[in-house]
Amino acid sequence: MTKTRLKAKPKARKDLSGSLEDYLEAILDLSAQGQVARVRDIAKRLGVSMSSVTAALHALSKRRLVNYDPYEIITLTDRGRAAGQQVHQRHEVIRSFLTEVLHLDGRRADANACRMEHSVDDVVLNRLSKFARFLQESQLWEQGVCEAFWKYCLDTRDEKGGEPGGTAA
Repeated sequence: MTKTRLKAKPKARKDLSGSLEDYLEAILDLSAQGQVARVRDIAKRLGVSMSSVTAALHALSKRRLVNYDPYEIITLTDRGRAAGQQVHQRHEVIRSFLTEVLHLDGRRADANACRMEHSVDDVVLNRLSKFARFLQESQLWEQGVCEAFWKYCLDTRDEKGGEPGGTAA
């Protein structure tokens, strides 16, 4: 599991909805891939309409988290970059826990991490990360505790015929 440490929560995040956090993360990801962030690029990445992106960008601009002018590329301010990086970091900690400890496939882990990153508080996130590190650093990982759990999940299917050890998504 990736040993990701959480940094102090940027002040900008406290008044952001999960949706606005997703916009910051999308802009950050596009920039990290060497692409420019335009309304259409963000809309495509998030699967939303361009008018939804425009409304979100206005809200983020008012909070001084993005530099936005219609028909121009969108960039993050320093505060916006810090908030976007925190959302991305939260996503990665949760995704890593879901894939490496709970052994979920990447697509399912990403979808759930995206939802969870907005609602799990820092204490819970820190405990998830510490638990995963504990498993890896202790002899439990080598003793096959996670493998035994994964086998248990495969052997115990729910009544609805969904995923092993859980309900259908």
